[in-house]
Amino acid sequence: FADRNRALRDMRQAADCIQTRRNEIHDWCAWRKRRAEAIGADLLALVEAVEQGRVSPPEIENTFEAAYCTWWSRSVIGEDEILRTFSAAEHEAAIDKFRQVDDTFRKVTAEYIAATLSGTLPDQDDVKRSSKWGVLRHELQKKRRHKPVRRLLDEAPEVLTTLTPCFMMSPLSVAQYLPADQALFDVVIFDEASQITVWDAVGSIARGRQIIVAGDPKQMPPTNFFARSEDDPDGDIDTDGDLESILDEMRGASIPERLLNLHYRSRNESLIAFSNDRYYSNELITFPAPRVTDRAVRLKRPQGFYARGGARNNQGEAEAVVVEILRRLTHADRAIRDLSIGVVTFNSEQQTLIENLLDDARRKQPEIEWAFSRESTHEPVFVKNLETVQGDERDIILFSVTYGPDRSGHITMNFGPLNREGGERRLNVAITRARSEMIVFSTLHPDQIDLSRSPARAVSDLKDFLAYAENGALGSANVRSTGDFESPFEAAVARELRMKGWHIHPQVGVSAYRIDLGIVHPDAPGRYLAGIECDGAMYHSSAFARERDKIRQSVLENLGWKIVRVWSTEWWTNKEGALQKVDGTLRRCLEEDREEDRLEQTGPERVDGPNENSGKGLDNDDDDLPEPTRGTVQEENVEPPQALSAQDHPVRYSEFEGLAGPDPRETTLDRVAEGLCRIVQVEGPVLAKRAYDVYLRGCGIKRMGGVLKRLMNKALQHAIRRELLLKEDEWDAGGLLRSIVRLPDAHPVICRERGPRSFDEIPPSEIQLVARQLLAEHNGETSPGSERHLKALLDAFDVQRLTTNVRLTLLDILGRRYSYVDDALDRSENMQ
Repeated sequence: FADRNRALRDMRQAADCIQTRRNEIHDWCAWRKRRAEAIGADLLALVEAVEQGRVSPPEIENTFEAAYCTWWSRSVIGEDEILRTFSAAEHEAAIDKFRQVDDTFRKVTAEYIAATLSGTLPDQDDVKRSSKWGVLRHELQKKRRHKPVRRLLDEAPEVLTTLTPCFMMSPLSVAQYLPADQALFDVVIFDEASQITVWDAVGSIARGRQIIVAGDPKQMPPTNFFARSEDDPDGDIDTDGDLESILDEMRGASIPERLLNLHYRSRNESLIAFSNDRYYSNELITFPAPRVTDRAVRLKRPQGFYARGGARNNQGEAEAVVVEILRRLTHADRAIRDLSIGVVTFNSEQQTLIENLLDDARRKQPEIEWAFSRESTHEPVFVKNLETVQGDERDIILFSVTYGPDRSGHITMNFGPLNREGGERRLNVAITRARSEMIVFSTLHPDQIDLSRSPARAVSDLKDFLAYAENGALGSANVRSTGDFESPFEAAVARELRMKGWHIHPQVGVSAYRIDLGIVHPDAPGRYLAGIECDGAMYHSSAFARERDKIRQSVLENLGWKIVRVWSTEWWTNKEGALQKVDGTLRRCLEEDREEDRLEQTGPERVDGPNENSGKGLDNDDDDLPEPTRGTVQEENVEPPQALSAQDHPVRYSEFEGLAGPDPRETTLDRVAEGLCRIVQVEGPVLAKRAYDVYLRGCGIKRMGGVLKRLMNKALQHAIRRELLLKEDEWDAGGLLRSIVRLPDAHPVICRERGPRSFDEIPPSEIQLVARQLLAEHNGETSPGSERHLKALLDAFDVQRLTTNVRLTLLDILGRRYSYVDDALDRSENMQ
């Protein structure tokens, strides 16, 4: 039995071996047949690679496709002159040149129009009293009893339209001031047309040869403000009384229309993402901020209740809003204090309550009064209700929902105008007013809104918006999403950069426009170091070069992005070179960013003008501009202060106008650095923050946000690296500046003061110089450091209060010995 089993086992093994050999022979024959076919198709190289084991069977198809694409692309590139001669450097230079030419063209066009219009004006000396121009000149010279505007327009219509060819008027003003037989305007433009009734617009339409009607049909219509429902004690406006707008009428008449879908206001996509998803079908093109997590909309739930039926306000929410305003206006960080604030409420009663609380706070804390005056700030704090806030915007919006549980915890599900038809348009207006951040104050939790008790769309939208503010998600998706790679090209670039150690997020953003690749900052995973834009579908989605190569990038850079371009042609023809260039650019960005962070933490050094021994001056196109000399710089809130110092022969105030430079968001670091150096020549010593302000105001920019501050810091460091500015420290006893400083108007020893300064902005050398002059003027009647001397010193610099800290600082400065102060005083006297 055992022998039989052994024989059967051997026989089975032999049979298996025969079958295996038979299969191998079959496979071998099949391979030889396919091999011959492949060689006949000119694939010998691929056959040999497979036989040698360099290409595994699963990789055969991909290897062939890659080889074929390589051959095909080289053939195509070789036949096309543009592709064959493509140079990334030259192409980027052409883009930069286009931006400059476009800016120049716009500027020259505006100047040409102004010059052409000015050329039609007669010389004042040639105007006769009896002419229409004489009538206008006579009216301008009168001190009182002027003619009514309508009568003046009736007597000299051509004169006024020639002098001011553009009129900005409300529809009511048009009907009130322009006579019926007024010559037709070339074009009449309606803005915020969703709030203009048809009958108000007709009179303006009749006065133009063509009209442009601009408005948002998703925002508030004209409202009958006197149509409050008498049977609803909690209702604000009976929106059944909403009126037809000229925008609705135009759209209903099938007038040709064009969608303006680029959205610039929101510096964070989360501020507009809800409205874009809910009301605009995601057709708005928004731009992502350089942050990995975008939570610019937040929900705060203060303690309080809605006083329904009586006061119709929410004391808890109002107090929380005022506390937040005061916290920001008194914050130690000036970047936070400088952010403009607006408050939006659901009804007028809540608006009044918050205004009253703010008035009380302003009486108790007069130091915050600047935030409420247009004389002190371009955008003062406002408090408005839902019906009046359209058209306004601020950096920070505080939104008081107002409605919610009453004192007993009961919720009526009555949200005023939101319960009626068109209420969602009011909600859309309220939640889209912020540029940087929105805080929603609500004693009402989204789960407390019972949609079965209110069929209104706006109530459902309010519930979803509160949930969105609480968790930052639109339905099941987060507002900041990163998608998959849009093309194999992007995937290839990302793969190579990851091998270089970079962490990459593809397709950053939530709207139709996205950053192709976001490079996560190695030191701060919560933000992006840079964005990479490949010339794929996203790049050429716009057919216009201005939008593709200028507007988009300027918007992104204004948001804080550093954009790096990767060109597919260069990547294909010189992959290693393109990769090294991108990697090198990213590492330079990281180095510059780390330098900025170091300066913010430790305080930047003081900076001087160009090194006299270096032989380097300003490299610019401006002739006859003096080269910068010594100066120092210091960041805000840094102790001890650092500043920029002046040159030996300072420029007068009148000569300084227009020397700053172009908008830093639309030019190179070189030009911004050169502008700062020119400011140092006039203003120094001066705080860096003040130098930045002078530069930006010279560009027409009235407020410096975080993005502009980073650009200016980069330009400053760039000037240091180019040795246009050298480091010194006047505030240290040993750091002496061999330069002359400017003095205020009261003591015009050197040059005129450019506006008021705080005490911290006045350098010790200037204080000593003025102190020495005051002592000389009083001929020994005043002793150094006496009360009279210190007060006279403060008066010279227009400083109002002699506080303890100011007194100690002055005594310390007067006790120092600046060896160059005597020489400076002598030179200034010679100049006089």
